[in-house]
Amino acid sequence: MLNRLAANGASVPLTGICANPYVGTSDEKHLGAPMSITWTVLHPARLVVAIGKGDLSSTDILFCADAFAKTGLNPYRKIFDLTRIVSAPSQADIRLVGTSMAVRAADQPFGPIAIVAASAVIAELAKIFEETSAAPRPVRVFRDLYAAREWLDKVAPVANPDATSE
Repeated sequence: MLNRLAANGASVPLTGICANPYVGTSDEKHLGAPMSITWTVLHPARLVVAIGKGDLSSTDILFCADAFAKTGLNPYRKIFDLTRIVSAPSQADIRLVGTSMAVRAADQPFGPIAIVAASAVIAELAKIFEETSAAPRPVRVFRDLYAAREWLDKVAPVANPDATSE
């Protein structure tokens, strides 16, 4: 795996897989299996592109958020491509995830989030997250990945991503 050296000296992966550190949970899906979210980090563009596939749980989202926090990615702009999700958490679970993100946002900066959803169900869950996260950063739901990236570039432009070397 490719890594870069963060300002604090820690090695930060350029790509990652949210893996469950808690083997043996009652949720059989997580018994040592990889999570449903993978991501790529584009450091010069200060952008994280996360892709959800298959069965997505609130645990997947929270473990991914923890990984972002631990690697210093919270201030980055993010695109969550959820167009490949087969099943999703309940509305109640998404409200809990949003509430958890609101608590985290109280003491640290967060970049804007563009959520790409192919179905009305996922789009509705994304809107619930947007309403309950209440973080001081923009969140918007899209049906198109390109529109999501365009919006991120508009609301949080990066001065000159080509000039930044990592």
